[in-house]
Amino acid sequence: SNVFTPEDAEGYPEMIEYLMGLENTGDVLAELYANEILVEMMTDIIDDAKALSEQETGVDSNEIRNLINEGYATASVLEDICKKTGFGKDEIDSSFTAAYGITTEEYLSVKRFNVAKELLRFTVKSEEKIAEESGIGSVNSLIKMFADNEGCTPEVYRSKWAQWIR
Repeated sequence: SNVFTPEDAEGYPEMIEYLMGLENTGDVLAELYANEILVEMMTDIIDDAKALSEQETGVDSNEIRNLINEGYATASVLEDICKKTGFGKDEIDSSFTAAYGITTEEYLSVKRFNVAKELLRFTVKSEEKIAEESGIGSVNSLIKMFADNEGCTPEVYRSKWAQWIR
């Protein structure tokens, strides 16, 4: 379930109240304090979700995330992870979704897209090379992904964000 139910909710109401008070101060430092509290809260939430997920399935979602981050460019990365961990795709996906709120497929797609965006911004590599190195696979898939998510082609995205390359 994607409903947040922390093991120890003590302290959260005070944090939320403090955050609300910071919002009204208009102080520049208030944003930094709010950021610190939000990071602390999100870390606790993620840790609780991860621990709950591991208790239920035995799957270490953090390890799965790391394996995806390492092998995203490989077409068979999810199948390779199943073989390496000895867990089935459904077990891994269930645990991962419980911990992070998205499926392994969705995470992999976002990872590949972010790599493609980074390559467009910071290199002069061709769209073919970027599609290959990011794991997206084909230029057509790369173009569709950019149209769906950024509302433009990869080349237009590059020109917006990497004008210094010229």
